[in-house]
Amino acid sequence: MPDIHEIRTWVNTHGTIVAASFIALAALVVVSSHFLGKPSHPAPPTHCFFVDEVTGEAVVEPIDAIPPLPGKDGSPTLVRAVYYTLGRDDEKQLAYMEKHSEEGRAAAVARASDPNIMGPPPQLLVRGPEAGSKWVLRDSEEGMKVMNVLNEQLGKPGFRVVMPK
Repeated sequence: MPDIHEIRTWVNTHGTIVAASFIALAALVVVSSHFLGKPSHPAPPTHCFFVDEVTGEAVVEPIDAIPPLPGKDGSPTLVRAVYYTLGRDDEKQLAYMEKHSEEGRAAAVARASDPNIMGPPPQLLVRGPEAGSKWVLRDSEEGMKVMNVLNEQLGKPGFRVVMPK
């Protein structure tokens, strides 16, 4: 094993090699940290789809909007719409819709404006996309059946929930 005196002598006589090695190592660290650094994660969604129950028109609203929202005629007909696809975004299919009851919406609005309000979160209602399907409590057995359409698609190639861009 070389002693410290031999190492110092070698470094002093081969300073160019030591400097070049140090620069190459620093460059390698910079390049590898750029490519192997923290993985980039997509930003969480800020908007989601809503659909007008009367017209069937899909629109994009902020994700924190509390449904039902006023539709084109001013009545509360805009409800949150959950879409999925097994391929491209333009092939999206409506899985289900959700909204609050009148009382639930009032509670959700109050809760959004005052984070100190305690208690259970307001109940959401869900319904399937079929014409005439009825609104049921999301946390009920019927509500779980409505939302189960997404679970049925999970194993299929290309499945994902579609969010607005």
